[in-house]
Amino acid sequence: ACFAPVNASPLAWVALVPLLLLVRMEHRTRWMYTAIYGSSLLGQLATLQWMRLGDPTMYIAWVALSFYVALYFVAFVAVTRVAVHRWSVPLVLAAPVVWTGLEFARAHLLTGFSWYYLGHSQYRWLEVIQVSDLVGAYGVSFVIAASSAALALLVPHSWMIRFKLVHPSTGPVTATGLTLGQLVQVTAAVVLFGSVLGYGYVRRAQADFQPGPRVALIQGNFLA
Repeated sequence: ACFAPVNASPLAWVALVPLLLLVRMEHRTRWMYTAIYGSSLLGQLATLQWMRLGDPTMYIAWVALSFYVALYFVAFVAVTRVAVHRWSVPLVLAAPVVWTGLEFARAHLLTGFSWYYLGHSQYRWLEVIQVSDLVGAYGVSFVIAASSAALALLVPHSWMIRFKLVHPSTGPVTATGLTLGQLVQVTAAVVLFGSVLGYGYVRRAQADFQPGPRVALIQGNFLA
């Protein structure tokens, strides 16, 4: 829903939160990765459904590509869990690094499929995507994933205990309901987002566009 035709771009900032709550769990459940793949597959089938409109044979490509892209969501949770629980990497760092790395891999493996990055969903928020002049669309995806990780950390630990996702003995030790480490991570994500947004406003204020012709680029449709 973050992408066309719905274009509900704000959803991109919370889209990874359910997956990151699974990362917060100490032990994976029996059907966790199966459920992730199944739900991801349904999402990709909906996102890529336009592929079938070109030719009847494209139904095969549509389904095949959906099966392939859905694997990246499983890889995201699996690798991030290893980084957080085995290597003790902070979630706010692990999540964006893994997600952005997988986007880069998807753009190059098997000839590449560099569509539907998280950053692409923000094409109408110019102040946020302005940082692309330094780090490209990958940088925007990094910021969104880091923000999602911070939101996942803000989900009350009591909720995680209530749904038996974590053990009660791992509860927070601060009055805010967050551990000191989680507070630091959330603060870092807020600073990162604020810095990117501030950079966008500053850079756009420096623009001095002169009146000139309007140019449009339209993709051609050539029959094979």
